[in-house]
Amino acid sequence: MKKFLLLYQRPATAPDASHERWPQWFHKLGDQMVDRGLLMAHGHSLRGDGSTGDSATSLNGFSIIQAGDRAAHRG
Repeated sequence: MKKFLLLYQRPATAPDASHERWPQWFHKLGDQMVDRGLLMAHGHSLRGDGSTGDSATSLNGFSIIQAGDRAAHRG
């Protein structure tokens, strides 16, 4: 099994938005879920040349899973 860092890149979610499907997805992953991660405020990408990615769809969360391949985490 390999470990994968999943980075979430979406516009910020409204505070009153429903997050009902997240726990279902986490539960479905079972032992593959290594770390649910955290929400991030104002996350940005850092490139090898030192530049950063500043956009409306900045990184806003992460999780770590273990799986045999990248397709294993899809719902």
